[in-house]
Amino acid sequence: MRVAGSWLPPDLRGGPTEVVRLTDNIELERARVEPSRLVTLSRTLRERAQTLRRRPIAELVEVLDAAAAAWLDPSDPNRQRALEVLPAITGFSPEMVALSIDLEMRSSRADDLWGVLRSELGPAGVGALDAFVPCPHRPGRRIRALGPRLTGAVFSSNIPALPHLSVMRALLLKSAFLGRSASAEPAFLPLYLDTLHRLDPEVAACCAALSWDRGRADQDGLEKAFLNDLDAFVGWGGRDAERQYRSAVPGAVPVVFHGHRVGFAWVGAGVSPAAVSDGLARDLCIFDQHACLSPHVVFVEGDLGRAQQVGLALARSLDVLTAELPPRRASMGRLAALAQHRMVAEMDAAMSGGAVLRPEDGGPWWTVVVRPAEGLPASPLDRWVTVVPLKDAAALLGRLRPLHGLLQNAALAVKEAIEADALREELALLGVSRMCPPGAMATPSMVWHHDGKACVGAFVRWADVESVAPGEVCPLLDRPPWSTRGEGT
Repeated sequence: MRVAGSWLPPDLRGGPTEVVRLTDNIELERARVEPSRLVTLSRTLRERAQTLRRRPIAELVEVLDAAAAAWLDPSDPNRQRALEVLPAITGFSPEMVALSIDLEMRSSRADDLWGVLRSELGPAGVGALDAFVPCPHRPGRRIRALGPRLTGAVFSSNIPALPHLSVMRALLLKSAFLGRSASAEPAFLPLYLDTLHRLDPEVAACCAALSWDRGRADQDGLEKAFLNDLDAFVGWGGRDAERQYRSAVPGAVPVVFHGHRVGFAWVGAGVSPAAVSDGLARDLCIFDQHACLSPHVVFVEGDLGRAQQVGLALARSLDVLTAELPPRRASMGRLAALAQHRMVAEMDAAMSGGAVLRPEDGGPWWTVVVRPAEGLPASPLDRWVTVVPLKDAAALLGRLRPLHGLLQNAALAVKEAIEADALREELALLGVSRMCPPGAMATPSMVWHHDGKACVGAFVRWADVESVAPGEVCPLLDRPPWSTRGEGT
């Protein structure tokens, strides 16, 4: 099977291409990237941003909404192509890829796009993307919101259908876009840009997607050529990638990096295990824990016996959901590693009075470990969760405090509303950027401040016009600076 690994506007094609082996069964055909070609492409896209500046923001929202609608249509050819190639590339099941596309595109409709603009720029700021508009806070003042001319992005491969977020956020600011796809999953972004081209060639002509292999002899030259002409940079990846790009991006270029984060769940006293088990199973299964939104640990208020009740209910729900949403395809090495993790977990559980729950057939499809544990026990991923008893919410906060800066998403099941509000306040202070009920961890709205950041607003530059005469602002300003009105010197 041959897959497109790059997308360029039609008038910028015609340069050298290459075919590389991606997997045993998949060949990748893509533009051959050289530093000089990257420089030319970046500068061309920056110039084309002027065409976006002339388009009303309402038109751009309409185009992006139409793209999301197309990807939600089962008959759409690019969606069908994605469902054909992404499972083979990523190992995610076809059911998971389809669900991932649906979740991403449902939260990318017009209401969500307007919502994120109003949330991050304010109602007046949305209009300021098109022209100078009156400032609602000060008579005689007008404001203008300007996005970067060219936004660049690098992506990770852990979540199918995620790269379109950075494309949308750039276009909402009337910025041209240049993306480098993850080497392990270069197929989705070209398909998405092809959809934009079908809907609005002028908008798509301001976008491009490339991919190249790490470790090329000219890697440093490629990275420099990619980064040096950007006006804004978005990164996705682990800690090493974040350190690398933060040091490589020119200092004047604003950076938003979505790095490594962890999620967890809290089941408070008085909450029935049966009431949360289906939701927690869904949170574990979607993306097979390969998303920063996924839970690694379920903390349970109470003793080990109550934690075991939650673990048993969760195991039953996982059995049911796994039949509907099959797990990722795993290599023999991965299966061996999971088996080794289970052996260690079973020994630990035996010493602590806990338990390791798994499918009746002994398969690797999911694992629930119930035991006392310190800190936030790491998960080897692929539907592996530790259920840990804690005395109370104060113990939970004490447990999480050393992890400030790594926390992302919390599923909270708390019976008392006052207690829930107090807990949310403390978790927010610890860096948790999203809190939701069990079952909703993998379905954030685009309006969510991703990683606690204003991902659109972070790249806006404001221009102000002050048209009030000085005396109207402050009568003293009418006096020349040397005037003393007869006062002593």
